[in-house]
Amino acid sequence: MKISFPQFVSLTVCIFVFLGTNTAQKTVLVNGEATKVTVSDNNITSIKGTSPGYMAGYADASNDVFTKVQPRLGSTQATTSRASAPVAAKKEPLLSNTDAVSFAEGAYEIEADAKKYLNSVAKSVKSGEVKTILLKTGYKTGDSDDISLTRRRLDSCKRHLESKGVGSNLILTSMVARKDASTKIAVLMK
Repeated sequence: MKISFPQFVSLTVCIFVFLGTNTAQKTVLVNGEATKVTVSDNNITSIKGTSPGYMAGYADASNDVFTKVQPRLGSTQATTSRASAPVAAKKEPLLSNTDAVSFAEGAYEIEADAKKYLNSVAKSVKSGEVKTILLKTGYKTGDSDDISLTRRRLDSCKRHLESKGVGSNLILTSMVARKDASTKIAVLMK
């Protein structure tokens, strides 16, 4: 089949227009199961169903450390799929909590009162009251030792929440460069 140059140009334009759209149906892995979803602006907007046999021939990772959770659409938890009505992702601001996890100077071990607070945060997530956690702190600009300590503190908090049943995909961490070092990690919840 021969394609003339004008046909090639119009075909190329059609392909770029098609690929440039922000809404597409894709197949993604949800808890190890191939699932057809609709993606709009890099967010899953609806779940269409599963694709049995899609991953046939591929073996699961031998050291899978992820906790399986229900898929979430926007700000609500998805339990069923509806092909006719896509769920719009609604942006909600993070609500800051007045409490923060404090550390002793130069330490990254979580103290008893901070563990109690993180346990209550984990309980809120497991009850469905909180959907996402952001652990946010600052480090001293240019101080590699403080950067390393800050990462260890964030990791300690994240591992403690995971040990209490919070899925790792629900915990976000953030480090911001500041003039002075910080011994506190703010816990922001949505």
